[in-house]
Amino acid sequence: MQSLHKLFERFTQLNYSPITGGIAFEALANALDKEETILKVIEGSITTSVGLIIATDLRIFYIGLTRFNKTVLQQISYDSIISVEMAEPKIISVELNIITKTGGNILVRGCDYTESKKFVELLRMLTLHNSISQAS
Repeated sequence: MQSLHKLFERFTQLNYSPITGGIAFEALANALDKEETILKVIEGSITTSVGLIIATDLRIFYIGLTRFNKTVLQQISYDSIISVEMAEPKIISVELNIITKTGGNILVRGCDYTESKKFVELLRMLTLHNSISQAS
């Protein structure tokens, strides 16, 4: 578990200022391990929620809020990821699809194109690193 102060301090370090103020960041802080590091944050939506997809050094999180103010929190470990795909831009946003071995995929819509490219590159490096570590 991390404190909200530490979470927002890391967002500041990443030059990220949440515009989705209603998101229950406390749920995310509680889900993060004490020493887990947030590497990248992008905004997007899953089905009927609006939120953030977050890459840490250990896993991927999605934290969002539905129109009924229900918190959505999903996570995927890097060792369960088969591939990460980014759809071609539709006007100004893209879709990210994180495909897992178990079928617990995350499809995130409405993501910024430039930030998504960086996010996909990071995830591919992390999943490659993880698969090399497991093979050793």
